[in-house]
Amino acid sequence: MTKPIPPRKRRGRNHQEDFHETLAAPIANQPYRSQIDLIDTRPSTVEQIVRLVAVILSLLLLGRLITNLFTTDPNNSYVNFFNIATTWMVWPFQLVFGQPPINATGGFFDWPAIVAMIVVSLVTALIVRVIRPAP
Repeated sequence: MTKPIPPRKRRGRNHQEDFHETLAAPIANQPYRSQIDLIDTRPSTVEQIVRLVAVILSLLLLGRLITNLFTTDPNNSYVNFFNIATTWMVWPFQLVFGQPPINATGGFFDWPAIVAMIVVSLVTALIVRVIRPAP
């Protein structure tokens, strides 16, 4: 038969006196840095360039959306600039949502521009995920 294990003897009146610090004491005049602080989270130059291009493309698409929302006059230089600059991004989505009205008297809501902005942000997130090294 096995002997029963005797209860532990307490040295002090409460458990606070039994507790001992197991971590090493900090070095004097040295700031504490956790492992999380040591991970480099700064974006690389390539990532910054990809994000900058995505912001520029999104701003061009936003300009197209705003100008088409208020006017459809093709003789207006602002409308013409944004339409020419973003036609290549919006063209695939115009096949799905339809061409913009040509002889409209007012503006229209440009759904292909909205979808193109979403696609630009998703492609940017995918590229950044591939470029960024694993922690």
